[in-house]
Amino acid sequence: MNTDLTLSPLGFTDLESRLYSELLRESPASGYRLAQIVGKAPANVYAGLKSLQAKGAVVSQARAGETSTYIPIPPRELLSGLKQVYDAHHDRAWQVLNSLHQPAVEEHVYRLSTVSQVVERGRSMIRAASEILVFDFSPAVYDLFETELADARARGVVVAGLVYSPEQTSPTQPCVRANVMAGQEAWPALWLTHVVDGEQELMAQLSRDKSRLFNGMWTDSAFLSCAYHDALACEVRLVALGIELDDELKYISLYRFKPPGWRTMEATLSASR
Repeated sequence: MNTDLTLSPLGFTDLESRLYSELLRESPASGYRLAQIVGKAPANVYAGLKSLQAKGAVVSQARAGETSTYIPIPPRELLSGLKQVYDAHHDRAWQVLNSLHQPAVEEHVYRLSTVSQVVERGRSMIRAASEILVFDFSPAVYDLFETELADARARGVVVAGLVYSPEQTSPTQPCVRANVMAGQEAWPALWLTHVVDGEQELMAQLSRDKSRLFNGMWTDSAFLSCAYHDALACEVRLVALGIELDDELKYISLYRFKPPGWRTMEATLSASR
């Protein structure tokens, strides 16, 4: 990363960012001196310095009959001020945009394309839960939502799901058996599934380092959400009851049968690792 352009993503032009960086290295400095250092026309440099003053990044000093020189505001002070401004704009934008937002009333299935989309959508869903949510998260994925899940429980929401660590076990969060867990840990991706209030559902597969999204789907379909709620609830109850599925129909389970779709997905994910 070019350290001279560190401020560019924060609303500063590349020239402004370079001028600020140069002043950190050497100040006070005149506009003419800075123009020599950065190799830009003095007029452009003075315009950049004026903008930096307006943004609270530099101050000028001059004595009668002397050329103005500039010094930078310390980075901690500058960034703290920028954060306060950003937070104020953020809060105002949220209020305005939220007042305009009219959630779609039609039921759709949406494809998510980034890990951050999946995580933020998942957290938003949990925060919106009013009665019940059911989930199945990989251990590393559970950590991403632990705070939101705790807050939901504190609000009186029923939180039920499958966990894979004894430390996360509760009456509504049974721990998956070791033999099943071993098979799932061999899967070349982290998984995430949860349903909130039978109204919306999120499913995704992430790379093991959580840097890539293999598949991501969110739906506000009550039909699909209720259907998957029921399936997840059944799985949670079976694990909670400790039932060993050693019966004539055990071969139909997804992990045992491994149908063509499963095998295709497994091959695709393995090739992407």
